[in-house]
Amino acid sequence: MTDLVRKLILSVLLVLASGCGPGTGGTGGGGDSDYLWLAGAKAASVCTAQFQALLICPGAPAAAEDRQGTKPIQYASATPDADMLVSFDASKVVLQRGCPKLDYSGEFGQLPSGESQFFGSYTTSGQIQHVATNLILKAGTGAAADQLVMELRATDGRLLLGPVMLKRVEAPREAPRAC
Repeated sequence: MTDLVRKLILSVLLVLASGCGPGTGGTGGGGDSDYLWLAGAKAASVCTAQFQALLICPGAPAAAEDRQGTKPIQYASATPDADMLVSFDASKVVLQRGCPKLDYSGEFGQLPSGESQFFGSYTTSGQIQHVATNLILKAGTGAAADQLVMELRATDGRLLLGPVMLKRVEAPREAPRAC
């Protein structure tokens, strides 16, 4: 094989890889299911989560097992500026922060160890590449039992955001409050 042919083949392979999902040297634009696969997790219904009582889940256990998930519901950061908005729909979640800007989307899944969380990615202002991360939510305790506690973690476990207390939004919102 000539040097020119090798370079041509390598160039074609690089172009093909550039359109792939995260972790392949591509754009990182793969779907949320790609992040489940990368983590070794299986998709699950968010209605099986420890905090499912704070969602709008169907009552029958069979419905939770078929990954139907929750009806749309939103939570916002429990601060006066409410600069973060978390939107649930089925077993997917979207986190939006207004200042500094951050957008996360993920899908609920379960690791072989039994641990459940959201697997997805985020982007920030001026960032094109999606960064694989995990969103962990728990029910609050005591006086905050009607709230969620949220943490955004890198895939290696480093804390990137949080913990943040979230309270239910009564009237649906489009986006978090800007800076």
